[in-house]
Amino acid sequence: MENDGKIKVGTYKARCIKDETVPDDTERPRLLVMVDVPDLKQKFTVPLYFTEAAAPHSFSRLRACGWTGSDLSDLTGIDANEIDIKVFYETWTAANGGDGKERLKVEILSGGTGGGIFKPKTPTDLKSFAAKVAAITGTPAPAGVPKPTF
Repeated sequence: MENDGKIKVGTYKARCIKDETVPDDTERPRLLVMVDVPDLKQKFTVPLYFTEAAAPHSFSRLRACGWTGSDLSDLTGIDANEIDIKVFYETWTAANGGDGKERLKVEILSGGTGGGIFKPKTPTDLKSFAAKVAAITGTPAPAGVPKPTF
């Protein structure tokens, strides 16, 4: 399906951009991963959520990008691998909290969902974000960061 011919649906090669990937400390912690798609001459944001259920899938996507760490405050390697992404459109139905409009979606192909253009609602630093995810998922928190209060 095309959305007025703006961006062609398909699978593309991409690479994460470490310096443009930021945490977003919303009610559901997420990491906004910026990916560069040379064939489209465009960048997209792929949100990776770190709820208890979503975290394993998000960690899998980070691994596909090249991240080998265990501390989310250090994203070294996230830009190491060329990855495949899927670009498609999805209608956000009222039943799912949407407005019935079609939206661009971008998915890192190691599983999962997400994508489009996102801006952090509440910017936060990576150490605090990593501590919050550690508290939710049971992964080690970075040293020197107080336990988050939810």
